[in-house]
Amino acid sequence: MVKEIPQIAAQLYCVQDYLGTIKEFEFALDQLHQIGYRAVQYANRGVLAGDNPELSLVRAREAFERKGLVCSSAHRPWSALRDNTDIEIERLQTLGCSYVFLNFLEQPYDMHEADSYRRFSIDSVPVIQALEDAGLQIGFHNHSHEFQRNGPDGETLFEFMVECFDERFLFEPDVYWISNGAIDPAEVLARLRGRIPCVHVKDAQVIPVEGAGAFELAVQTTYAPVGEGNLDWDAILSAGQKSGVKQWIVEQDEFRRDVFGSMESSYSFLKEKLASL
Repeated sequence: MVKEIPQIAAQLYCVQDYLGTIKEFEFALDQLHQIGYRAVQYANRGVLAGDNPELSLVRAREAFERKGLVCSSAHRPWSALRDNTDIEIERLQTLGCSYVFLNFLEQPYDMHEADSYRRFSIDSVPVIQALEDAGLQIGFHNHSHEFQRNGPDGETLFEFMVECFDERFLFEPDVYWISNGAIDPAEVLARLRGRIPCVHVKDAQVIPVEGAGAFELAVQTTYAPVGEGNLDWDAILSAGQKSGVKQWIVEQDEFRRDVFGSMESSYSFLKEKLASL
């Protein structure tokens, strides 16, 4: 049975510059806990990287627990889950995860073609079953390329995935990338009711392009802490709550100012908004 998880989490990818040594790793955990985070999502970075990481998964979990954090989910490659299912299950259970998510379709699948998603929907069933038997659930984390209208009936690839994937296969929508794909994130969250235990959150901010000429693109969209950009968080959070989201995971790919200050801004905004729903 899937455990209850804290409402707001931090993707460790955000603090990857602080994962180079065990000392830095523990400093990052301390900072996240002080901000208010009580959960993290595993990232294959720094002392956690590889099949035999410098910091063993047992010691990593001990560090999480010592710092008042739980590791509620992880991102893992499909090839590892497919080829080494039992090892991956042991890895996830050691960390204490309830969920594992894929970042994208790997070769031999083509992430731009609907037929690859159809084949994956069939190939993934044995892994879904094995994970389910171990008390774990699997899902897919989107970027923007899944919103190409390459579906068999002109629908987006993402919509095609929702329709053809096993109903036990979950999703971890990333609201920034949904917006980047010219789709309303709140509509996607409403569409995925009951299949989105976790959501990745970061904001979309428009900034000037330095040195742009009069007839050149003068601005660009980039990442921002939650609440500091242009996404409609009232609509997003409300739709997520109605669709059964259990955890909002802060995952800012790049930072234009202090990492922990940005992570605190996101946490404070989410905590206040979620409390008012």
